Amino acid sequence: MKLQLICSAPRAEVYFDHINDWVFIDWAGELTLETVQHTCLQIARCFLNHSYPRVLNNNEQVTGVSREVVTWLASEFLPIFFTLAGVEQMAWVMPTTLRARNTVLDTVNLFPHVAISLFDDVEQAVVWLQQTAPPPPTTGCFVPMRLHADELKLAKLVEAFAQRLEISSMAAAS
Repeated sequence: MKLQLICSAPRAEVYFDHINDWVFIDWAGELTLETVQHTCLQIARCFLNHSYPRVLNNNEQVTGVSREVVTWLASEFLPIFFTLAGVEQMAWVMPTTLRARNTVLDTVNLFPHVAISLFDDVEQAVVWLQQTAPPPPTTGCFVPMRLHADELKLAKLVEAFAQRLEISSMAAAS
C-alpha cells in the first residue's frame, strides 16, 4: 500500500491508498460514543470532495467499543456513509479483543444490506479488496461516482452533524 494521510481524527488516521485506489481508516484505542462521533465527522468530511467506493477499515488496534456506539453507527452514520458518500465495499478488520470483536459483529448484524466483509488481519482484507476491484472503464468517458444531489445532501448532513456535536459538547462542558 502507498498511503497518503487525508486527515487525522481523535481515534483514527484516514489515508488514501494510491496503488489500490481505496481509503484506509486505521482506528486505535478505546472507542466511546463521543470519540467515535467526532472521528466519524472527520471521516465524513474526507468524503465531501471525493467519492471513495472502497474502504479498508482497520480495527486491529481498537481495545474496546462502548455499546452505545453500535446503535449509533447502524442507525445514523453507516446508512449515510454508504448511501450518500458512495461507499460500495468495506473490508472491516476485526479488533483483537473479544469484547470489541463482539461489538463489531453486533454493528454489522444491524446493517446487513451493505457489502461489509470481516477479516482477522489487514493482509486478508487487502487481498479481498484487490480481488473485488472494479474493472477499468471501457470508454474514455468519465462517469461520476456520486450524483450532485447526493453531494449536496451529504454536505448538509455533515454540517448538521457537526452542529449537533458542537451543541452536545458545549452542553456536556457546562
